[in-house]
Amino acid sequence: MKAITIYQPYASLIAVEAKKFETRSWYTPYRGTIAIHAAKKRDYEYKMQYPEAFVYAVDDVFYENQLAWDCLPHGAIIATAVLVGCHKIDYRHIPNAPIKVGYWKDSSVINGKMLWCEISEQEQLFGDWSEGRYAWEFANVQRKVSPTPVKGQQGIWNWDDR
Repeated sequence: MKAITIYQPYASLIAVEAKKFETRSWYTPYRGTIAIHAAKKRDYEYKMQYPEAFVYAVDDVFYENQLAWDCLPHGAIIATAVLVGCHKIDYRHIPNAPIKVGYWKDSSVINGKMLWCEISEQEQLFGDWSEGRYAWEFANVQRKVSPTPVKGQQGIWNWDDR
């Protein structure tokens, strides 16, 4: 099975379905089932920068009221999902209106025009939505009851789930 390593709390936000997109600097043509691997390295800067997202990542839905940074699983497969799309991030400039962050969904062409998909403020907290990056869209997330310890890798890699 394909796998992707993601820093915490981003990986857990995907596992609890609070985060639908993973933002990356690179495009992938891969579509299909993918394991979500929580990186061994901890992103302490994120905890300080976005405390509301940290609290959401460790709430009692997934971590049974253990509001501690170190309770997040690290160095383990914590979920599987289906990677359904990889969208180039774009900013929509409309005169006399705030700039919108989103992407043009190329798989949804209506009357010859692609569908504009705006990203929620909550989702914007959970990634780097700089123009020109890519939003990897996940669906059908299945959280693992017990994380499976495994060493991660960069990029998309193969995980032997036996």
